[in-house]
Amino acid sequence: MTRHARRDPRRLEVNYLGLIATTQAFAPVLAADGGGAFINVLSVGSWIGSPILSTYSASKSAAWNFTNSARVELKRQGTHVVGVHVGFVDTDLTAALDVDKIAPAAVAAAALDAVEAGEPEAVVVWLSPWTRCERLRLPSAHYRDARTRASAMASG
Repeated sequence: MTRHARRDPRRLEVNYLGLIATTQAFAPVLAADGGGAFINVLSVGSWIGSPILSTYSASKSAAWNFTNSARVELKRQGTHVVGVHVGFVDTDLTAALDVDKIAPAAVAAAALDAVEAGEPEAVVVWLSPWTRCERLRLPSAHYRDARTRASAMASG
């Protein structure tokens, strides 16, 4: 746990405190316009502890909790808050990892679908529906099968 201790405060600053600062800065702007939406990118790491990702998971859990609180508070001003929980997304950050990855377009589409449907969350992972719901015991959310969505985007 001490191997990455120097980077741990930065993870909390970016993943949690940065989310709070951004929300505080833009919530009044959205309120003045009659409302809007925040899309907070979270992680399935919010729900799963890992020895090599302990601080990352804690920062994403804190961000998820803040997202839930902000959703309740900002609803009064007509602002919707969506938490988007993702697995590995195909970005520069994950380029060296030999794992199944989600297309960024699939994440964006699922997030916008959740906003449009008024859903509180979108979950975009490469896991089967049984694994998502039963093994991880994830909360009910706006589930999207990224593999199907990515295939549809590629063929259409």
